[in-house]
Amino acid sequence: SGEPWLVRRQPRRPRLTLGVTALGVAAALAAATVAVVATGALRSPAAQPPPRLPGFPVAASSALAPVSGDVWVMYRGTGTADADVYGEVKDAARGDVARLYAQPFPYAARPAAVASVALRPKRRLAPYAFRVDPAVATRYRVSVFQGRKGRTPLASSPVVTVYVTPSVSRGTAAACTRPTCHEAFTLSVFVPPSAIGSEMSKTWYTYFGLTLSKSPAKPAGPAVLQLGAGGPHVGAPRQVSPDEYAVTVTFTFSVGKKGGFTWLWAACVPGSEAVDGVGLPGSHGCGGKAVPAAHSYLG
Repeated sequence: SGEPWLVRRQPRRPRLTLGVTALGVAAALAAATVAVVATGALRSPAAQPPPRLPGFPVAASSALAPVSGDVWVMYRGTGTADADVYGEVKDAARGDVARLYAQPFPYAARPAAVASVALRPKRRLAPYAFRVDPAVATRYRVSVFQGRKGRTPLASSPVVTVYVTPSVSRGTAAACTRPTCHEAFTLSVFVPPSAIGSEMSKTWYTYFGLTLSKSPAKPAGPAVLQLGAGGPHVGAPRQVSPDEYAVTVTFTFSVGKKGGFTWLWAACVPGSEAVDGVGLPGSHGCGGKAVPAAHSYLG
């Protein structure tokens, strides 16, 4: 009323109380929701491991034709030092990774991962291929993992071996003199440094063949070469570098004063894959009484 002796009564504020209560309930609900969400995250199921894949094949090839089924390369060979390890994985997923493991001679250390490739499956098959250049005989295996960070293999291939032989270079032959021909060749032999001692201690075997004709025309060459023919002499090997040694081979043989002639020769040392990891397993003619004039490997 505006009179100073009258006291105005303060109105109640139930809505304010209700508002606070509603906020408290909302906060409590929010806290409960957070607790439920946090509890749900803690109780989420663990990720299942990826399913294993079936085993898959592996193969190897090089520029050199296999000998008795064995794939081989030449140490420091020009165009012959590399091989391919390849195959196909069935039912792999996109993003799976194939890793190549190598175990060189003497096969005592654990196989080590040396390369990897992401798989790109098409029609349930995912091809893979690796280029390798081993220094000594080496066993290879391929395993498939889920992604590049995978640690447990989903599948693995069998083991395939690539063998290594020395590579040899030689000079061209000089013109023969009549009636006796004298020829000398210095062979440069390249072998892994780990095997040069055992390789230099080996015995060299020489083979020779000669065909003569009464006419001046050059006849066809011999089909077979004989051990120790052609008056051979093999000098002592001498080391040139950590992975190279040289040896000189000479031949002295009669070709007559007239007529044509054709001569062929070969020299070899036996392979010793089981001793130093160089050469192909088994015997391939070196040391025998005769060898074919056309051959891909003697050892």
